[in-house]
Amino acid sequence: MKPTDSPQHYRPTMKTTAKILLPLFTAPLLLAASCSDEPSGQTSPDPGRYILFAPPALTLQSNSSRSLERSLSGDFTVYGYCAPQDIKNQADISWGNAAASWNDKSGFVTPRVFSEQRVSAEGKYALAGGGLRAWESQSPYDEKGFKYSFIAHYPAGEGVFSMNKKMADGAVAAMGVPELTFTMPFSYASPLEMLDADLVPDAMVAAVFDLQKSGTAVKFRFEHLLSSFRFMVNNYTNLRLEIKRVELIGSFYRSAKVNFKTTTPEHSVGTDMYSGTYSLLDESQFVPAQGSAGDYLGASEANNNEGVTLKLLAGLNPDKLPDYDYLGSGIMLVMDYTLYEPGSTEPVHVYNNVTTNFLPGQPKAGVRYTVNLNYLGNEFVLVFLPETDVWEGDEDNDIIIN
Repeated sequence: MKPTDSPQHYRPTMKTTAKILLPLFTAPLLLAASCSDEPSGQTSPDPGRYILFAPPALTLQSNSSRSLERSLSGDFTVYGYCAPQDIKNQADISWGNAAASWNDKSGFVTPRVFSEQRVSAEGKYALAGGGLRAWESQSPYDEKGFKYSFIAHYPAGEGVFSMNKKMADGAVAAMGVPELTFTMPFSYASPLEMLDADLVPDAMVAAVFDLQKSGTAVKFRFEHLLSSFRFMVNNYTNLRLEIKRVELIGSFYRSAKVNFKTTTPEHSVGTDMYSGTYSLLDESQFVPAQGSAGDYLGASEANNNEGVTLKLLAGLNPDKLPDYDYLGSGIMLVMDYTLYEPGSTEPVHVYNNVTTNFLPGQPKAGVRYTVNLNYLGNEFVLVFLPETDVWEGDEDNDIIIN
């Protein structure tokens, strides 16, 4: 890849091929730090002097309002890179290579510019000692040619994200290709463990590569890592339907990595899993007869009647297996429900532990799917519909009820 003066934004990819890292030329070394962490007393800090952040944007799969988060609702964490370490003397900074492109220096960088810097959703931050971070400068090199790269994750903190290379470990230990790991906040081994869907954040990652000082603020465009699912029951019979229990039970993918060796970051999903049960109902929900649609399962004022939304990590199926389980292993949807004649409280039929495989077809990150449980009399038909402007990856599962 040729060097460029235009910043490049992170875009997700499923590529598995690696690019060859070009060696850095050994440059004269200057050991002094290049930039000062000076506080700014200005009402409006000068972006020509300090590194500033604009409120970030989000990449959405659709113009539909029915999606995952459309804007950040909290802080995000930033790692910043510029001059790499020297190849031969790794404790030293190679200022002569500060203008090298990310693809050429990613294996030798350290997050000296920012290391685990917390930034607000409005783009505001303050260094540990106060003030803002100045752009790098080091005589006799032309600072206008220095190329910066920034990696960010949301939400901030160490709760679900971890970075492999940190300045807290020392410059030599911090040197190398950055790799972010996202981990779901569960580690249970038993499917009997109850899982709290509210503990799963809307995890996102962003990066800007090869940015040069231009007098403007750095702006990230975040990409979602998770797919999400909510559920609706549709009753196509002449009987009143009471849904008493709906649970999703099984083993789910637990971790994913984003490797930033090149300006085209590579995703991978781990084989590690967590097990447990997601409950979609706190109390019974009734669905009237004759083709009426019920509320989203778990709908309440607390969630604006949006229902319970499960945010799950989808596998990538790198080997293109025809029977690949995109969400984990052995995942089952289990239901209890009762049928009544309209206007009657006497049950006509009672069904418990009605079970089916839960196998959506290749969910996309950043898309919320409505799982329609269509009751047709002697069967439920599951239809996965993405809440976007187009149909994508839907799949039907029939549940025959004897």
